[in-house]
Amino acid sequence: MKKLSRDKVIAAHLGVAIGDAMGAPVETMTSSRIKEVLGPDGVTGYLPAVLHKHEWARGLAPGATTDDWALTAAMSRAIIKEPNGVTLRTCVEAHLHAYHNSPFGFGKTTMESMARWESGATELAELYSHAEATVQKKSGNGTIMKLMPVVLLGIEKGDVLGVPLLHMSSRITHRDARSIVLAHAAYVYAVEDYRTGGEEAEDLSAYLLDMSIDYLDRTIELSMKDKELFASDIAQCLTTITTNIASLPSRFTAMETAPFVISVCQHVRSFKEGILLAVNAGGDTDTNASIVGGILGLRYGTSAIPQEWVSGCLSSHEAVLLANQLCDALDIA
Repeated sequence: MKKLSRDKVIAAHLGVAIGDAMGAPVETMTSSRIKEVLGPDGVTGYLPAVLHKHEWARGLAPGATTDDWALTAAMSRAIIKEPNGVTLRTCVEAHLHAYHNSPFGFGKTTMESMARWESGATELAELYSHAEATVQKKSGNGTIMKLMPVVLLGIEKGDVLGVPLLHMSSRITHRDARSIVLAHAAYVYAVEDYRTGGEEAEDLSAYLLDMSIDYLDRTIELSMKDKELFASDIAQCLTTITTNIASLPSRFTAMETAPFVISVCQHVRSFKEGILLAVNAGGDTDTNASIVGGILGLRYGTSAIPQEWVSGCLSSHEAVLLANQLCDALDIA
């Protein structure tokens, strides 16, 4: 596999931060509501979050980032500290640092997990059975939003380091197998997208499904019956990957986020197009756009990112700093 360049690592970090900042002001709004408020072009740049559903976000300055960037930065910090194998303790500490130092709202499942670790937990919580997961309804996308640094580690150092860290980071915050396995599907897609330079893949859904079911069988410690039920859910999810973006929900679970962001990245041919498409689809706009931004930043590099978007993002300096530190830790030129 081709090695990473410093430029691509910087672009991937910037992409996450920019997508988060661009999408945050309109998170929870529908596509039609975005156009009703902002006009037919919808979001075209950074906005104040005056219409945000959540009270915590209404004071967001234009270009401010939220938990999507905070958790991504946490994963970069963990890798920088232990580039040859991140321990559970370091990964948990990185999550807790993000949780305490980001003033913006974290998802309910992540907040519950952080409270558990703060109370003295030293081991990963047991996974939900399928019945428990159905009742809990917590197949959140906090697993996927912090994906990009692990993708970079996997590309540079191999899956032998990338995949276990992805699994660990997913398990730290989530107990639903669907969230964990779909984070792996997004990882596989992002690595393959970098390898091919964004070439449109044939039978992508089938390929990701095969990889996901294999991962489910090998790494998820549940009964065979539970695995079969989760496999059915995951299959239903990944078979919705399409170039018809308007047909996909863009809401707030891994079951919706994974096929949406993969579909957007398959569909677009520029960084700007991907960010604006993800944001203006509505729903979980900051998470979707941050994941798309990371994948497309890695695909196209810094030259594809509008300079006004870089200068307008309040976390761009941090993104570049962390990207350079990650490159130093991984010996990326």
